[in-house]
Amino acid sequence: QSVLNQNYKDWELIIVDGNSTDGTHAIIEKYCKADERITWLKYSSTNFSAKVNYALGVARGGVIGYMGFDDYYEQGIFAKVVNFLENCKGCDWVYGNSYNVYPYRKNKLLFIKPPKKYSYQALFLSNFVGLQNCFFDKQVLSLAKFEENNKYSQDYELWFRLIKICNPVYINTIISYNTQDNNLSS
Repeated sequence: QSVLNQNYKDWELIIVDGNSTDGTHAIIEKYCKADERITWLKYSSTNFSAKVNYALGVARGGVIGYMGFDDYYEQGIFAKVVNFLENCKGCDWVYGNSYNVYPYRKNKLLFIKPPKKYSYQALFLSNFVGLQNCFFDKQVLSLAKFEENNKYSQDYELWFRLIKICNPVYINTIISYNTQDNNLSS
């Protein structure tokens, strides 16, 4: 719903789900019929990286973002990111702030405010950028796909490879929210 509510309308949403058994498929089908910008890939692998790499191969857009089932975007973020990228030559990877949301506790906490200067050395201290608060140039992700043999820290490992290709740029804005109650992350 956070994608549908964006004021920037030139987007595509690719949903990768082939394993759900809880009625999710009926919901996805309903949204796909209602909006042609939504594509459902019925990819049944349980490998997170394989699913994301598969979706990247289908994606038509030039800027890629990622959301897990428990994430949602800040209202208006697509327009902000597109505007930023149009005015920042050579920006291939941008990141911003993300909040963890605890709905049953009715509060939000800033995940980790990432440093404004991203460096290879800083990565050794912490994985301070979540996949849900990044946008990438599709070309960059085609050069450094997700490692399919890595089962636990796919994004963190990807950051170490990506920073050798290009430096990410920090934008001081809220990009996303990550729901933490009753999920695997919590």
